[in-house]
Parts: sequence; C-alpha cells; structure tokens
Amino acid sequence: DGVSVRADGELELARRLDVRFQGENPRIWAAAAGPGEVVYLATGEEGAVLRLDASDTVSEYFKVDSGVVQALAVGPGDTLYVGVSQPARIYQITPAASSPGEPWAELDASYVWDMKVDRDGLLWVGTGEPGALWRIDPAGQSESVYAGEDAHVRTVTLAPGGGVFVGTSGQGLVLQVDAAGSAFVLLDSDRSEEHTSELQSRRNLVCRLLLEKKKSPPPPPTRHSPTTSFYTKSP
Repeated sequence: DGVSVRADGELELARRLDVRFQGENPRIWAAAAGPGEVVYLATGEEGAVLRLDASDTVSEYFKVDSGVVQALAVGPGDTLYVGVSQPARIYQITPAASSPGEPWAELDASYVWDMKVDRDGLLWVGTGEPGALWRIDPAGQSESVYAGEDAHVRTVTLAPGGGVFVGTSGQGLVLQVDAAGSAFVLLDSDRSEEHTSELQSRRNLVCRLLLEKKKSPPPPPTRHSPTTSFYTKSP
C-alpha cells in the first residue's frame, strides 16, 4: 500500500508492490525483465523458466533435463540467458529460435549465481565452487576474469565506467573488478555473505548483507613465560 515498516518500528513511504504471479512453485530464484511488461522467472530445482506476459498469464518458456535454474539475464535483441547449476552452464534463447538443446557456454564451476549483460553484449557471470567471475563474448567464448579465496561470487553489478562490482560469500566482500581482472576491495563487512546489490546512481552502490556474522578464527595460543616464586618463612 505504499508504506513500509522500518526495523525501529517507524512507518515511511515506500513503493507500492503488486502481486503479478503466485503459483505452486516452492521458490523463485531469479527474475529478469523482458520486452514490454514480460518477466522471466527461474524456478530453481524444477529446472524451468516461466514467462509472465503483460496480462499476467504464465507459461513454461524453457526447461532443462537436469540441473538447477538460478540466474537469468536479458541481452540485446531480447535474448534470454539462462544460468544452470550443477554443473555450471549457460543457455542462450533468442525470440526467433526454438528451445536450444545444447548449452551455449559451459563453465568450470558448480554453481551459476548471477549474470549481467553490459553495453558491449558481454555476459558477466558469478559462479560458486570455485568463486569466480567469468566474461563471455557474443560467440560464447568464456574466460575467467577473477578468482578469489571465497567459494562463491554471489552478485554481479555493472559498474558505470566498465567492469563490474561483485559480492562474495565467505568473507562477505564487495569488490570492484575492471576489464583486465584487477580487483579492489570496497567493503570488508562483518557479515559472511553479500546477497544482493543495486547501483542506484553513478556514485551509490546499495548492498544487502546476510545477518549471519563471520566466524571469528580461534585466538592464537598464548605462550606463557616461566615464573619463579620465592617464599620466606617467618619464625
């Protein structure tokens, strides 16, 4: 109704939310806006992509035989990219083509967590196990641009001047990665995972972190110096 409740109980104005789809699917992993008011929905373990049209009619748009559909992105010409996990692979679906039988790109990873298409038509992909950032050209040729110590790159957000911002799971880092693969840490939080991010302007990157705090490493063993005690006995 255009009102939200803050964590401290205060009310404030907010965007109005309308429910366009409510199905029997246990969860929706990702959504991507298509042409007009079309929205694509990733169903996760069900392996299907649903298409919600302008009249809120839903239909099955694409389905894989095995794997988990967890990421979606729409590129030039209303091309839909579908990220499938276990193992990590990308399907490319164009409006004029029938449902593809083979993956457009296969990545040396287990999970596809997030994808974004930049203005040059390059697809940037965040994967898990290993936690890496991949760049795929329009021909489907992929290369690993960044790989860190964390097991998962959970979010990918396009940066205004080129390259991307990425968020990780493990140390909860937010990094800026340029086209050459050089990474700079923007935020090292006390949370374990950077879960969502959105660029609201050229200068403001809004990040949502999970509430779980990092597990602190055990303190190093303390070396005790030997001590000598001297007692005197009075008569």
